[in-house]
Amino acid sequence: RRIVETALEGVIGFDVQWSVIFANKQAYDMLGYSQSELIGRSLDDLLTDVDGSISRDIKEARQHGIGGTQELCLRTKGGTCIWVQASDSPVNAGGEFDGFYSLITDITARKLTEDALRRSEAKFRAVVENSNDEIVFTDAEARIVYRSPSATRISGFTDQERMWRVGFESVHPDELAEFQKMWKELLETPGGTKRGTYRLTH
Repeated sequence: RRIVETALEGVIGFDVQWSVIFANKQAYDMLGYSQSELIGRSLDDLLTDVDGSISRDIKEARQHGIGGTQELCLRTKGGTCIWVQASDSPVNAGGEFDGFYSLITDITARKLTEDALRRSEAKFRAVVENSNDEIVFTDAEARIVYRSPSATRISGFTDQERMWRVGFESVHPDELAEFQKMWKELLETPGGTKRGTYRLTH
């Protein structure tokens, strides 16, 4: 019990009626409840599960002695959501299901970062795909891995003709050496930018 109470993660114990029978201080602090407020609260009270499907899946698995790890959004006392990674272990007494313990780690910061990244990527993609300019992404070998929708109209080449081809192939021979020099300098300075004006062949 001492190990559980001094663990860095939150620990919550549920009985066969899916009610909280134990929680350590870390769990109280994460969820914003006092001990008396959290004990007796049901699993469904804590889950932000609109249609109940998550709750049903958890209960069915634990009743059959199956543990598991999942990312869940738990409801705090204040009504906000915190994201946790929950690792559940069923308890059996005499071969019968007798509840389960859940080890929870707060991953809210990570989830918020992932969500912000997804929104940023979606915004960036929308800008790129609606641009009137030709935008091309390449890998470190200068092979084309992405062309914006306007690329075909501007260059005259379809995606089928240009994807995974080396981008240097489109540069005018008179300017190829200068372009390759710029490319080499870019590879040597990650995060850097270069500007240049070059003719491309059609």
